[in-house]
Amino acid sequence: MKNNKLRQKYTLDHMLDNGAISEQEYNEALNYELKITGDITYTSSSIYEDETKDQGPTSYFMDAAINQTIQIIADYYGISWEDASARLYDGGFTAYTTVDRSMQKKVEKEMQKQSNFTTYEMNKKDDNLWSGFIAMDYQGNVKAIVGGRDKKEESRVYNIATDAKRSPGSCIKPIASYAPALDQDLMTWSTLFTDEPITIKVKGKDKKWPVNYSETGDSANWSYQQLTTVEMLTRSLNTLPAQLIKKMKPVYSYNFLKEKL
Repeated sequence: MKNNKLRQKYTLDHMLDNGAISEQEYNEALNYELKITGDITYTSSSIYEDETKDQGPTSYFMDAAINQTIQIIADYYGISWEDASARLYDGGFTAYTTVDRSMQKKVEKEMQKQSNFTTYEMNKKDDNLWSGFIAMDYQGNVKAIVGGRDKKEESRVYNIATDAKRSPGSCIKPIASYAPALDQDLMTWSTLFTDEPITIKVKGKDKKWPVNYSETGDSANWSYQQLTTVEMLTRSLNTLPAQLIKKMKPVYSYNFLKEKL
């Protein structure tokens, strides 16, 4: 109580000096009776031990939430990452997250199980396959994040799920080709297209491109069959997206992604 009273006067003195409060407000606040609230009384040592107790490393979700919050503060105030980090820890901010704690714990546990991953022949002696996991609901709220397969031993470590730069692979096709093609009324769900490559120039020579993915390794695996848009999309064939991009021109696809998405 004595220390609280000293802190109260120190704060009010500075508020008065800086013109934040009037003399009357200063005297009223200075004479305000301080009360300790709450049902539990702690000794000073128990408070210290409770506040400094090692809670272990933060989860991958919390790491990502902290980093995002720091970036929001930095952008809002126009300050550096380091200054924003200091403000987060010292500035009295409250951050609300979308984490599902139960899901987070379950996914962390499952990611550490070797049986959940395929060990290829060449990696049997040294299984170093990486993996990351993110779960979202249909409103875009992130519910769980796991950035590695091993047990997390430290806070704010490299997170494969959020830090790794990876090719989007086939995920880019629906938004870079099908979506802008729909935007231009170039097709409907049932429009028929031929599963065949386009011709591009490579070092001055004509080349048929692209190939479709094949587990057999067949490089010329075009069926030349007529398939609907939905069939092409369901089978994730590469030929139709290439045809659509060629028809729309790459710049249209690029601007569609940049401006609309």
